[in-house]
Amino acid sequence: ENDGDDEKSEGDSIDYPTSEGDNDADNEDEEESSDKPFKEGETTATPLPFG
Repeated sequence: ENDGDDEKSEGDSIDYPTSEGDNDADNEDEEESSDKPFKEGETTATPLPFG
């Protein structure tokens, strides 16, 4: 019983932060990369909602 609980807790704890962290980093990197080229290439499409 203890082994299962420990394993589950450890797996869940490690899975959560890893997934969240990876997702956050991936999202930030992907968003920044996508935002940069978009702003540079489509300068009129980006400032439209801004202005």
